[in-house]
Amino acid sequence: MSKRGNRQLFPVITQSFLHRVRNQPDRMAYYTKQGAKWEGVTWKQYFDNIKALSLGLMDMGLKPGENVCLISNTRLEWAAADMAIVGAKAVTVPVYASNTADETAYIVNHCEARFIFVEDAKQLEKILAVRSQLPKIEKIIVFALPGTPETAKQKDVLSLTALRELGQRATNSDRFEKNLMATTPKDIMTICYTSGTTGVPKGVVLNFDNLMSILEDVDTVMGEHVGESDTILSFLPISHIFGKVESMASYHFGWTMY
Repeated sequence: MSKRGNRQLFPVITQSFLHRVRNQPDRMAYYTKQGAKWEGVTWKQYFDNIKALSLGLMDMGLKPGENVCLISNTRLEWAAADMAIVGAKAVTVPVYASNTADETAYIVNHCEARFIFVEDAKQLEKILAVRSQLPKIEKIIVFALPGTPETAKQKDVLSLTALRELGQRATNSDRFEKNLMATTPKDIMTICYTSGTTGVPKGVVLNFDNLMSILEDVDTVMGEHVGESDTILSFLPISHIFGKVESMASYHFGWTMY
């Protein structure tokens, strides 16, 4: 661990995240729009949510090193689900919300995911349309689960709230923090698939060292100009590696993100 100004550069972003939560629990980390109003989320609230989601995943049987797909536009739940997957020592596989059902099915099957996060009714419908082609999928977790009779019949569909409640009831609740602290630079962080414009999509494997190398460079170039006093507007797709870096950069720089 080294220092860059007043900031500490940790070997992995998971340690940066824990450091931020422990040292600034009541500071506003995010603002997310609910209707016409922006609602703030503190680092402690964000951490508690992620911990419950991660414990819920582990309680459902998610194993270290497994791939979990995530299909959503940019929103706070995307970042939370991503860290929940990381906290289970699993690997996030982003899928663009604009992908077709067949394109999505290819990626889900190729990475052999058993669990998949989807944003809303539109993304859920996409998955259900190719459900028979996804034999390995066990649970579909929906950020905004539509309360319709059709979805109620789907036993493999779970709301984000239900997953959180499962984690809140889980035993051995210190597993989450232990996993974050045990993460190493060479652990796989994500598998980002190419667009497939010249053939089938290819999965690009990136580890935590790749991420920290980028953040170190950003800190070197921009560290004197950005930090905790800044506000960031996030609109890039987190499914893209640039958006992913921006999402996790908050843990290092400590800015407030809208």
